[in-house]
Amino acid sequence: MPSQNLTDAQIVDCTLAFCKKQEIDVSSSAVAISFQLLPTICAARANAKKAALTVTERKDAKAAGVTFDDPEENCAALIVNPSAGTLAAGYKATDSVAYKKGRFGDWNFEYSLNLGAASLMHAEAEAGASAPQTPVQPFCCSEVAEYWRWASSGLHGLEPHDKKNEARCAALVKGEGSFDDIVFEVVTHEMSGPANYGYPVGKVFYQLLDDKILPSRRDYDCQLDAYRNYCCKKHGKFYTINIFNVRHPMVQLRHMPAMTNFFLDLGVLQPAKAVVVVDNDDED
Repeated sequence: MPSQNLTDAQIVDCTLAFCKKQEIDVSSSAVAISFQLLPTICAARANAKKAALTVTERKDAKAAGVTFDDPEENCAALIVNPSAGTLAAGYKATDSVAYKKGRFGDWNFEYSLNLGAASLMHAEAEAGASAPQTPVQPFCCSEVAEYWRWASSGLHGLEPHDKKNEARCAALVKGEGSFDDIVFEVVTHEMSGPANYGYPVGKVFYQLLDDKILPSRRDYDCQLDAYRNYCCKKHGKFYTINIFNVRHPMVQLRHMPAMTNFFLDLGVLQPAKAVVVVDNDDED
């Protein structure tokens, strides 16, 4: 079915109708929603497009790197400010944002709530760069070292096979390197003995950027399968470092075919009426 050229007002109305159907309360919050066709449906459509080509056309398409998986048809992302009845260009993720996932028919969707007006980004331009941050030192001193224990001790030790995460944590301890795509969680413990790392007394999130350790202002997503332990015998400190992926700000993807199909499947958009062309020429 050809896509409809939806207006901003129609997109807002359809998105709010979706929220009502899914019982999502947007009375005091903006809402961001992204949706995507099931991977099996996307693959089936891509294979159908490929099958319609000749052998030569398929070879040429493969050489050109054509994937046949059209994002214009398969996914979209929208941010709606219900109080203003407008669309936003994006939003900056914050720790308070509530991310939830669901499925409707052939579509997976994810929506985010608790979006305040200050989190919304507008098309004209983002606000100026944030004020520079002062580098900090998460660790007590430069004598912090890797904490090794035997495998059967039950304590979390270094995983020798995971060299990448080992290098990341070592870089944070040294304060050397730059990782824009991850956030470090440092949990501090007061050790009560050489084999007892005690109760946690602090937990802070950091980023390592251009050889500077900075308090993280980034929202984090899923935790990577990584943790590393360090200790300082001199000061009786024990540190656990966890690594998280950065959740990047969401920006709108106004793919009209995908939006049209999603809202039609939801039943919140009526199909466009067919235009009948009348031939007024007199018949001989």
